[in-house]
Parts: sequence; structure tokens; C-alpha cells
Amino acid sequence: MYTVEAFDAPDLGNASFLVADTERGIGLVVDPLRDIDRYLHRASALNIKLTHALDTHLHNDFVSGRRELAAETGTNIDEVGPGGELAFGDVTVRAIHTPGHTPDHKSYLLTEAGRPRALFSGGAVMLGAVARTDLFGPHLAVHLALEELATLQVRLRGLPDDLVVFPTHGG
Repeated sequence: MYTVEAFDAPDLGNASFLVADTERGIGLVVDPLRDIDRYLHRASALNIKLTHALDTHLHNDFVSGRRELAAETGTNIDEVGPGGELAFGDVTVRAIHTPGHTPDHKSYLLTEAGRPRALFSGGAVMLGAVARTDLFGPHLAVHLALEELATLQVRLRGLPDDLVVFPTHGG
């Protein structure tokens, strides 16, 4: 059994997430902020070891804490490429290429017994807004906007209506 906890950074308009499997004593962090103490304290309180850290995309508004987590705890920070999977306790985390906000954007689909349960969507799916597509320059803005549309209409099509979505931005 797993739980998901959000760590909000209101000054940045971002959130990161800790997925914890307390039965197995493991945890993974999605889009960690550079100040890793929050994750270390929570992992200690839950008596779990942080085993993986994933970023949905290169963030223009903050520096990722993945490298700090790896240096401090040995957390695995290897990339999970689009279509790749990561076994995590009783669940699987699958990377889905979801460009739009950034060209290399990935969302992470958490499945349990083959059933989609949660999507860590970064800036690909947000609540009440669409992510900026101009951060890599005006020459890519229209292309990335079209990629964002394809992400929403094609790449994420077929996910169940009861899927819980955890956006990094706009949550």
C-alpha cells in the first residue's frame, strides 16, 4: 500500500510529491525541490528509505533536489525514459512522454495491479490552466503549444476518469 504526500512551495507555485510504501519501508520523490530536508524529515518520520527521485522536466523556476538526495542518501536518480518502467513495491511507475510545457517533459503513471491509480503530471496537466510553452524561446512556443494539445488529446487519452492527478504546477 502506498500513500502520496504533497510538499507545496507557494512562493514558487510548485509542488513536489513523496510516494511512500510504509509496509516495505521505501519512498520516491517526484520533482524534489533543492531544500531536501523536508523529504529527509518525512522519510525519517515514516521510517522509510528514499530509493528514487524523478523529475518530470527541467524546471526553469527552481533547481531540482535530485542530486542532493542522491549525495545525502544514495537515492537512485537514473532517468526513466519514455515508455520505461520502475518497479516500486506493489506498484509500477511508467514514464510517458508528454511534451508541451517543455520538449522533454515526462509524466509518471503509477499503476497498481495493472490499473492506473495516479499521474504525476508536472506541467503537462494542470488545474484551471495550461502550462507556458514559451520558456524555450518564441521560436518553439507554437510548436510546443501543439505538442501540449497532442499530449492532452492523444498521449494521455484513455486514462480512467477516477485517476488522481498530481500536477507540479497549478495544483
